[in-house]
Amino acid sequence: HRPRRPCPLREQAVPSTALVTCAGVVFNVIFAWFCIFGGAVTMGVPPQPVNIARVLEGSPAEAAGLLAGDKLVSINQRPVDGSMRPGHDAVSSMQSAIWSQAPFTVTVERSGRPVSLRVSVPAALSTVGVLLGDTRRTCRPSTSGCHRCSPPATPRNP
Repeated sequence: HRPRRPCPLREQAVPSTALVTCAGVVFNVIFAWFCIFGGAVTMGVPPQPVNIARVLEGSPAEAAGLLAGDKLVSINQRPVDGSMRPGHDAVSSMQSAIWSQAPFTVTVERSGRPVSLRVSVPAALSTVGVLLGDTRRTCRPSTSGCHRCSPPATPRNP
């Protein structure tokens, strides 16, 4: 049977003992946070697909063949992912294409297969006519370069 070694912490005053104990707990919490955050940074956050929730009737998107449930892969060969702000890349890319008034290519995943579609937006329209994800709003660029979001409406016919 071994003799007990004296515990230096027991020989200290109560405030010192409390400080050391609390410091250990705080360090463990901070260390755990760094481990979790470090894992997220090194492994990354998996991208979330950007889904087309709805295609408005009579819209350029319907004419191009886009369907509700399609997953956006790219717009004009520029990848779309929703890892940070789902749908933001897609909306920005579509707005740029609409403002340029040139047809653009949308690649979607449908039934596990990529499908490329050509979308043409007539000058009289300022929307493609899709709702992304679960959103209940459509965004239309204004002449000032900003976009206004409003509840879905029937698109104007050219």
